[in-house]
Amino acid sequence: MTRTSSNRSICSNPAAVKARHITGLTTIMWGNDYAHAEGTFRGSAECIAENFDGVPDEDRAAILGGTLADIVGFDKSEKLAEVPEGV
Repeated sequence: MTRTSSNRSICSNPAAVKARHITGLTTIMWGNDYAHAEGTFRGSAECIAENFDGVPDEDRAAILGGTLADIVGFDKSEKLAEVPEGV
């Protein structure tokens, strides 16, 4: 996978999060696959807490929505919701 030609969406993949320094943050986007049973939408907070434990806030923000915001042109200067405690 090259940094310029590919993006990957992950639900629960600690290896992808740990490999972010190899693939680059702009190639990884988190998603919960709502509303498919194989997704994590019912346990997203727990999944994020487990997969992103110890990940710096800047990296976490990029994977959890910053990269997608850049791709679609969203204004990242406005927070739409507070992050729940422990996530």
